Amino acid sequence: IYTMKKFTFITTILICFLYYNIDAQIFEPTDPIDWRSFASKNDENTTSETPVKGEVMKLLPNEAVDVSIAKVNKKGELEYILNTTSEKNVTYIVTMDYMRYKSDQVSGENGGMVKIGVGLRLVARITAKAKGIDLGSLFSIATGVQNGKINGSINLDIIGVQNKDVTITCPIPSELNPSSIQFALQAITTVKAQIYDVDAILYPQVFATKTNDKETSSSDLLGEYKKQIKDDAWYVKSMEIINGQENETLAVK
Repeated sequence: IYTMKKFTFITTILICFLYYNIDAQIFEPTDPIDWRSFASKNDENTTSETPVKGEVMKLLPNEAVDVSIAKVNKKGELEYILNTTSEKNVTYIVTMDYMRYKSDQVSGENGGMVKIGVGLRLVARITAKAKGIDLGSLFSIATGVQNGKINGSINLDIIGVQNKDVTITCPIPSELNPSSIQFALQAITTVKAQIYDVDAILYPQVFATKTNDKETSSSDLLGEYKKQIKDDAWYVKSMEIINGQENETLAVK
């Protein structure tokens, strides 16, 4: 039964990668930033009287697989694109996130939205040797590698999940090939399970941004967001819950 459930989940994730939501590309992935760091007052010793593990999960009600594709221009800068088919001799960064997350609206002059969550990020740096390859599909990418139409590297990042079992069981591939892609899908299954493990400690990270206009940068948006929530009562309470996890985990042991 477990094997069947595992197979079903991996198949579902693969389908999500094959037929991803284009709207997800509106968000640009950023280097993860610990959500707690946005607080102006953050007592690391604060504990919560509520069942912490369940409360942390309640802070992150959404679950999704998002795909974003960035083209590396001649200046070495990333240009996020909606078109998923490759151009010849062009390098791309394909980011695939499996996340348990929440979204926050950012008001103000440099407004937009941010995503905060925990999960796993797969980043493939791809150089396409042919045009017309669907970069939004793991199956297409794997086929391109086999046919010599794609080369590159792959990296896995575990975001906001502290658990020794995740580190032990998740592979850290570097070469882009069909095997490393399969390992990545299996790693998603592992991380999904460990998020709910009693020994896991979850630290939500800001991992994606969406600005209201092209003139606003991600750093401007994050600066506006920090000003917006640093003294917010709900945010401060959330930090208490997140910081209380360590004590609950020690109590279980």
